[in-house]
Amino acid sequence: MLPSHFSAATNRYKDQVLNPNKKDFSKEKLPRNVPNISSTLFFTHNTSLGPPYCVLVDTNFNFSIQNKLDLEKRMMDYLYAKCTPCITDYVMAELEKLGQKYRVALR
Repeated sequence: MLPSHFSAATNRYKDQVLNPNKKDFSKEKLPRNVPNISSTLFFTHNTSLGPPYCVLVDTNFNFSIQNKLDLEKRMMDYLYAKCTPCITDYVMAELEKLGQKYRVALR
């Protein structure tokens, strides 16, 4: 014999299959009134956001290493401000593991 919770689940499944047009009003969501806030207000609340920028560098900057691009100069070109690259210990350890080929990035 099946446990009682199986019979309740099968009854619900039968109701859904046999009566697909029946609406379940308990699952309907009421409309919410959420005010739209302009994204330009971001800088009005974050007044401390400005140059010089500290840019967190992850291990995904291999493209700049392979093409021998100066990371600091390229950051300044894109952000039009003074940038300081911040590199974590994990990134430094991974660069050291890569060997002599990537010694340029350790400078």
